[in-house]
Amino acid sequence: MRERTRATAVPAPARLADDADWSAQPADVSGIGTPLKRFSWLSPRTLWRSRNNLLASLTGDPTENARAAWVQAQVKTHGSDFTIERDDLGDFSFMVIGDTGEGDRSQYSVVPAFLNAAKESEFTVIASDVVYPDGDVNEYVGKFFIPFAGYPRPIYAIPGNHDWLDGLVGFMRHFCDAAPPAQKFLPPRRARWSWLTLLLHEVFWRRPRALDTRSLAIAEELRGEAQAMGPAQPNMYFCVDTPELRVIAIDVGILGRLDHAQGEWLKRVSAGPKPKLLLSGKPAYAGANMSPRRILGPDGSDEDGGLLWSLVRDPANNFIAMIAGDVHHYERHSVRVGDGREIHCVISGGGGAFMTSTHQLAKVDRPDVDESSWMVYPTRADSLRAYSIILLRKLRRLAPWRGSRPVRGIPADEAAVIVSERHGLDLAAEFARGEGAGDPSAITVSRRSRLLATLIYPLRGWFTAEKISEALDWDDPPFFKNFVRVDVTGDRVTLTAYGVTGLERDVAAPVVIDKIEIETGRG
Repeated sequence: MRERTRATAVPAPARLADDADWSAQPADVSGIGTPLKRFSWLSPRTLWRSRNNLLASLTGDPTENARAAWVQAQVKTHGSDFTIERDDLGDFSFMVIGDTGEGDRSQYSVVPAFLNAAKESEFTVIASDVVYPDGDVNEYVGKFFIPFAGYPRPIYAIPGNHDWLDGLVGFMRHFCDAAPPAQKFLPPRRARWSWLTLLLHEVFWRRPRALDTRSLAIAEELRGEAQAMGPAQPNMYFCVDTPELRVIAIDVGILGRLDHAQGEWLKRVSAGPKPKLLLSGKPAYAGANMSPRRILGPDGSDEDGGLLWSLVRDPANNFIAMIAGDVHHYERHSVRVGDGREIHCVISGGGGAFMTSTHQLAKVDRPDVDESSWMVYPTRADSLRAYSIILLRKLRRLAPWRGSRPVRGIPADEAAVIVSERHGLDLAAEFARGEGAGDPSAITVSRRSRLLATLIYPLRGWFTAEKISEALDWDDPPFFKNFVRVDVTGDRVTLTAYGVTGLERDVAAPVVIDKIEIETGRG
């Protein structure tokens, strides 16, 4: 049966129409624990520890070989279905939160709102990058176990590329209670210069650290009872099967690849009319484009990536939505796939890591999805305004004559004009979304605002939007974090996205930024 869907965009919190939000009361995180010191992506130590990301691209990615060994060991313990059976769940809820693990205040500030929104949920899935920068087995305490100690139900996870940077040793130990395979994993051989790439891999590839047994004791104390409230996670890719919905979680490694064995497993668990929700460490749609090459086959082709999307859009498999991490803001593409159906492709990677800017995103104008069926948080104008404030704050710290007056960024209405001009957007529509006030045609953009925008917009080449976002990462609210609650009630699945500012006023009642209601016809 065709599902009927309705997606409702609602006003997002902290529109930043004035400067009051930048001096509002931050949320109190003292009851959670003490956040680690500020996490910096520009730190030489961070860059060196995460070098396997670059080496996987240059010398070949050993992820497929490592995954095969992990899976072989897990099959002996759990069988080959990797399915968590939850026949006890009728009407139920669960949470999805992505890219959590910096361990600093920006992550801890998400937790109070998350715990309030997650009340009476049955489990949580972390969609990508549980621990930055390299998935270290001994850093799970400060970046996972302490911040989520207050969640009283099981937490499962999908590894992100950063979790794979230590061969997935930390992830499998803490989520699947699995010891690492004994063998050393090498990247696939290349036709040319294979000796050189293998030498680079051998010399520079970061190996996992030995487990500190104290970490296990602390982990058991903080979350042992909660994890025992449900079945254990059987593998890095798995599914949760309930009477009304099957939740399928896939692993795409460092470079975004499915291997053949996982592809065959995915075919099996995708078959049948039961409604299905796909969880992934990388999105199928991002910004204005479909990005199938973010999810590749084992040989670097898009064969298995094509398999993934063909399975998702096949009406016989009845996928209703996809939620992914990796990109550190919220997006929703309501994709038309024929038969009058829509598949809602959601990105929710704002669980604690630096915010990926949105002001550089081009106009969404595809046959299957456009601006009217796409939603982003923060909006382009909010992103531009926020980054202008952060840039000026950082520059002020370098100035010995800095004063105490609040930093004045690009005004909200001028930011709306700038993004509309750059991307060919309907300015009236941008104002209708709450980006500015008054008559849009009467807004004059100052030279100062245009200069700030030029400094913030990414350039071609190395200085990309992600590099700007890393450089201008901030650790004091307001933030633009997010997570998703999934409610299953009879013939309806509802996805509710929450925005997290990190301000005290929004903790008790997290603000809804997007809501999707899907009627599955199974009631």
